[in-house]
Amino acid sequence: MGYIKHNAIIATTYDIKLCKKYRNKALKIFNKGQVGKILETCINGYCTLFIGPDGSKEGWTESNDGDANRKLFTEYLKKEKCAFVELSYCDDYGPAKIIQQLK
Repeated sequence: MGYIKHNAIIATTYDIKLCKKYRNKALKIFNKGQVGKILETCINGYCTLFIGPDGSKEGWTESNDGDANRKLFTEYLKKEKCAFVELSYCDDYGPAKIIQQLK
């Protein structure tokens, strides 16, 4: 038996070309169903990419793989200087918790 802790990544940039680049990188790392479509803002040209949770219980191989994949992708975003946040949320934890963000 185990519990599920959802972890997700939200990344925003000012350039659609960069966002497409980040999405292509994410598609190489994560399951296709975890990687959202690019969302564009109404003004100022910002776009956002969402990486959904892996859906696995903590401690399972799939959860550990998800942790490693998120670390790989967030390290990539840091090198790219892309604004992002990694969130953790679950019914028994109350409000979402920020795991890390680009500062």
